[in-house]
Amino acid sequence: MRAKHSQTHQMYAIKIVSKKRLKKDKITAQKTGYDFVLQELKILSELNHPNCLWLHEIIDDPKKNDLYLVTEFHASGSINDKVKAETKKNNGKPKGLVNKVCRLYLIDMLKALHYCHNVVSLIHRDIKPDNIMINHNNEAILIDFGVSGLLEDKQEDVTKQTIGTYCYYPPEMFKAKADKKIDSKVDIWALGVTMFYLLTGSHLFEGIKEEDKLRKQICEIPVNLDCIRNPDTKEILSKMLEIDQDKRANINDIIKSDWVTDHGDEILCLNHRDEDDNKSDIDFGNIGRSLAISKI
Repeated sequence: MRAKHSQTHQMYAIKIVSKKRLKKDKITAQKTGYDFVLQELKILSELNHPNCLWLHEIIDDPKKNDLYLVTEFHASGSINDKVKAETKKNNGKPKGLVNKVCRLYLIDMLKALHYCHNVVSLIHRDIKPDNIMINHNNEAILIDFGVSGLLEDKQEDVTKQTIGTYCYYPPEMFKAKADKKIDSKVDIWALGVTMFYLLTGSHLFEGIKEEDKLRKQICEIPVNLDCIRNPDTKEILSKMLEIDQDKRANINDIIKSDWVTDHGDEILCLNHRDEDDNKSDIDFGNIGRSLAISKI
């Protein structure tokens, strides 16, 4: 739900959580839904970046059942809403966003993920169009950290749980039970699947409903990108959607790619000025849009 501050008239999004219901809801053998909400709160409290959701306030009265998470509100909706609007204007035929707009949204997500992976040691693990909102400056904001795992958490079940949306799973997520290592490249794969949807208006694995068939498609069959016309876009997407996670592009590879840098004309510089401060400022150079960060 959304609410307006009675004095400042600022709009906020409010997530209402029933503590009693979530404590009964078993998500995994070890954790309930309430455990995941507490995990999200822990993660949100760590984040301080303009392309990650900002947690304004937590309202938790021990005497009451409901827990309230107050966050920034984004009236423009998600990037999924934008693609659906384009498809609707195209008489229902799938249509994506223009290449230069997709590139800017990719840059925003690279900033968010570089911060998550390198500053707060976080894997998001549920990147998809519905979890990327658009703010008033038409910038992409990563939300929904409820299934994220802190890289420094030593509990095995944190980074090996297969939770999220199957069609955005990388191959190694399906192989997690076989002790396949899960790392930050799961976010690279999911971002690649998301970018395909933004560019085309079609889901990469559209029409596959059964988990076994989807697993086979993702784990064994290279992604067909023939519908992507821009060669620079196609090249970096193919590297993001590499089945072998060891060969898959990392975030620095994408940052330096021809599509992102416009063949070197615009350089994305990520410089953590204070390695000991999780909330350090980052200099993102002059790429794409105004990227100055101000502390909240």
